[in-house]
Amino acid sequence: MAVGTPGLPEGIAMEKFCYPSHMIEKRPDECYDIYRSILLVTGDPRSLVMIDKGTDSIVFLDEDSKRVFKVKRLDATKFLSNEGYVLLNIGYSSPLKIAPKVYAFNKYVVVMEYVEGTKFESLPELGLSQNELKRILCRIIRKAMLLDELMVNHGQLSRAYRHIIIRTNDHEPIFIDFGDSTITRKPQNLTSVWSFLHNKGLLRVISEEIDSLDFARSLKKKEETAIKALKEHCVSC
Repeated sequence: MAVGTPGLPEGIAMEKFCYPSHMIEKRPDECYDIYRSILLVTGDPRSLVMIDKGTDSIVFLDEDSKRVFKVKRLDATKFLSNEGYVLLNIGYSSPLKIAPKVYAFNKYVVVMEYVEGTKFESLPELGLSQNELKRILCRIIRKAMLLDELMVNHGQLSRAYRHIIIRTNDHEPIFIDFGDSTITRKPQNLTSVWSFLHNKGLLRVISEEIDSLDFARSLKKKEETAIKALKEHCVSC
């Protein structure tokens, strides 16, 4: 049975924001901190609807403001502040729109813009022309390059089908899920994206030249010729 939570408007249940619910009694202080964090941003969280559930967090959409609330699971050991800092850094530093804009964050909650679109795994359903598909793939490669330049390693782009959203209004690819990201001198975003697109048979849409294993070896070694070739093929996207 849902239990009203002290400090929340009447009718708001503890189980809505603390997951899994059997952990509430074990971590009541963490529950309260999560609620306070949400209340500071929304004032009234009744408009929040759960839209996703992961191993470390649950995700809510505020249907009024169209903002996303990523909330730490009670049984997770990983806090969310790192993801907030990374998103903030990308937003300030990148000339391209790589990731959702972050509005507020602490170790329990990250509040960011809602990106309406289709996950990469559903790309065929969009019925894109060859030129539109090439533009999207080139934009993904350019953004992976930029992340490398920012020394941010996403950590999940070898399985990019779940971590890239194709925005509805302009088909712009937006990278999401920076929970495993790190700041490092040797980021692997470009090589991860190349491997993913190669395995999906999509690189040939851009150019046969960049779809060979020899090219992959050059790219992995950060050889200038490979980087230059990618830039030349994707510069106009």
